[in-house]
Amino acid sequence: MTELDAMKLLSHVKPDYKHDKHRWNVVALWSAVYNTGEGKMKIAANKDYGNIYTFKINEPCKVIDRESIEHSAYPDVKWSH
Repeated sequence: MTELDAMKLLSHVKPDYKHDKHRWNVVALWSAVYNTGEGKMKIAANKDYGNIYTFKINEPCKVIDRESIEHSAYPDVKWSH
């Protein structure tokens, strides 16, 4: 299944109904398809499946520890517990 096929499938199963016990509506705010092999993500916001946004991770996540924050170029950033 391609990424676009997966997004098309999501467009058919998105929740959009009134809750039967409470007064709120249940709706999909966004649908997302993740391609972990390529580090990509496709998002369709507000049920607009005609406009799909693609994001790509350009570098791996970095762990930020106490020492790197305390010695960073941003002295106003403080470590919180």
